[in-house]
Amino acid sequence: MKCIKLCILTSLLIVSTGILSINAQDIPLTNNQLEDMFPDKNFRKVIHAYFQNEDITLNKLNSLDGEFYASGEKISNLTGISYLKNIDDFVFWNNNIKTLPKEITTLSDIDSINIRNNYLTDDTTTKELISKDVDIDYDLNFIENEDHQYKLKSKYKTLNINKGNSVNITDILYKDISTYNKEWEVSNIISDDIILKGIDYDPEILTIDKNTLSLEGLNTGQSKVTFKINNNKNSTISLLVNVK
Repeated sequence: MKCIKLCILTSLLIVSTGILSINAQDIPLTNNQLEDMFPDKNFRKVIHAYFQNEDITLNKLNSLDGEFYASGEKISNLTGISYLKNIDDFVFWNNNIKTLPKEITTLSDIDSINIRNNYLTDDTTTKELISKDVDIDYDLNFIENEDHQYKLKSKYKTLNINKGNSVNITDILYKDISTYNKEWEVSNIISDDIILKGIDYDPEILTIDKNTLSLEGLNTGQSKVTFKINNNKNSTISLLVNVK
């Protein structure tokens, strides 16, 4: 008799735990939880747009279906994309994305992704997606040894500025592509909120604010400056700066 009661209690506990687990998927997520799941504020903004005037839950995120459209939203970080388990087609054209998170390869329903006109410098994840029969368009990025890719260029080989004066880096750099005959229009403008990696320069001569992307002359002299989006030839450029 004790054994029967114990079995019944155990069964009730299992059922109860299952119900609690299911209900947990329907509990509205807090803003802090959403920030942890989707660190990029612009990515979160698009997520919220899909659930206007309603709470967001894990079940709702997991149940989003069809196309997820987020073109021109200044998204830099796709962390959290694995929560969008049922999306078939992603459109991230014309953003500031430098890497595709590994978690994207765990999505089993994904059929296509448009990541054109971003700042990708590595094709490891794109090739893994292609191996899973995902149709991926990654033209107009900065990937070496691939067709239809940008190169980071400077308007000047030597830039002259006066001591105490400053220039914006986005006024110096641009995206260049020699031949491109596809349907999308190219852009030569570097995004004003792209985070450049590893800016090398002489701090005795110059100062560079990576947040405002401004370069200022501190003392008279000459300094070589190297700008990088990442460590490859397509996304690296150097120039001389003369401070007078």
